[in-house]
Amino acid sequence: MTIMNILVMTMTTVCNKVNNLLRVVFFLLTHHIFQPIAVETLGPINESARAFLDDLGRRISVLSVDDRAFVFISTHLCCHSAF
Repeated sequence: MTIMNILVMTMTTVCNKVNNLLRVVFFLLTHHIFQPIAVETLGPINESARAFLDDLGRRISVLSVDDRAFVFISTHLCCHSAF
């Protein structure tokens, strides 16, 4: 196998993967509404705020009929400092 054949095969694979990714992104953008939320705190999240976010995750999970929604929310919440 020549280097040219390897390059062609690699580029074909990359193009196929990009094409699949674009299909997934298009599907998500046309079938879901993405709404960012912000939670501002002056420090660590206290127990009641954590309970609120857990409840929000469970409610989204029930409405979306996707058990992974709760796990996604609880693992992807990140806190950014305003300063």
